[in-house]
Amino acid sequence: YSDNKRIMKISSQDFPHSLGSFYSTFTEICGFKPQSDEWKLMGAAAYGKNNIYYKKIQNLINLKNDGSFELDLNYFNFYNFHKPNFYNNKLLDYIGLEKNNDKEKLKQPYYDLAMAAQKIFEDIYFHLINSLYKKKSSQNLVVSGGCALNSLANGKILEKTKFKNL
Repeated sequence: YSDNKRIMKISSQDFPHSLGSFYSTFTEICGFKPQSDEWKLMGAAAYGKNNIYYKKIQNLINLKNDGSFELDLNYFNFYNFHKPNFYNNKLLDYIGLEKNNDKEKLKQPYYDLAMAAQKIFEDIYFHLINSLYKKKSSQNLVVSGGCALNSLANGKILEKTKFKNL
């Protein structure tokens, strides 16, 4: 928050429990380049028709009462810098999909996965934003960083939170 003289931290979310890395994981599974092509995952989410992956992915996330969240790190690799990929075989087995190797043509299951990843992203994003409001109630919110580029989520901030100005 700002006292008009300086900016001060209210809270933080520590790595490896990273919202951006979570989203990059599903970007990569859908066959896109992680930490680069997340906009493609966001676009693909619009073509999702089936929520079969939502509950599964939701079970890997713990929204904590302190306003933070945790990922079940048994399914993610982005914190293991010596291993390739943001995901591991346990995650692929759990969701029942292999990595898409045809990034030019997604099949419906990958659109459905993108939709579920977007919805879970929003669940976490609004959990973080709403907990921020409780800690420092202000009508004003500024978002920045990679996750702040998710225009689908940003378009819902004023509807899903108590902030009035974005």
